[in-house]
Amino acid sequence: MKPVGKVLCATGIIAGVLVFFWKDSFNPESLSGARVLLTGASAGIGEQMAYHYARFGAEIVLTARREAVLQKVVEKCLTLGAKKIFYIPADMSSPSEPEKVVQFAVQKLGGLDYVVLNHIGMTRFQMWDGDVEYTRWLMQGRYPLLLPLLILPPSLPWMDSSAHCAMNLSCRRETSLSHSASWA
Repeated sequence: MKPVGKVLCATGIIAGVLVFFWKDSFNPESLSGARVLLTGASAGIGEQMAYHYARFGAEIVLTARREAVLQKVVEKCLTLGAKKIFYIPADMSSPSEPEKVVQFAVQKLGGLDYVVLNHIGMTRFQMWDGDVEYTRWLMQGRYPLLLPLLILPPSLPWMDSSAHCAMNLSCRRETSLSHSASWA
């Protein structure tokens, strides 16, 4: 057997042993009563995360742009076992909305244990047509890596040392990204 084959074989054996002996330390009861702020909760990953937190008995504040859809998610979360659940419709790409959402969550829950950033906005990826203002707006408000900077600072005073923050940095596009100034 060639040296590369031996290394790959050894790596596979080590990985197999690790998987076999891996101990899951997650305790579902640790989320019972946890105070959770979850953005982008109207569909997809955010909606499913809301249902999981509800099953664990968390106290949840959901936010997304579409109020009617949020109401349906709230109803389902109540049937799944959420201890408390509230919602606030908000567009997280607006500079004033994140602080308003955090204040609402703190008012309703009395603090935050988990902040889950999952929001996204519609972005028109296209050939750059010289629209500097749109590109500036895109980079300031909707660029996924900058969004946490809008919501985390107002959240921090309400989180203790055991609090957590999770971010789902994904993007949705309407057209191909190739030759896109916004993507580059």
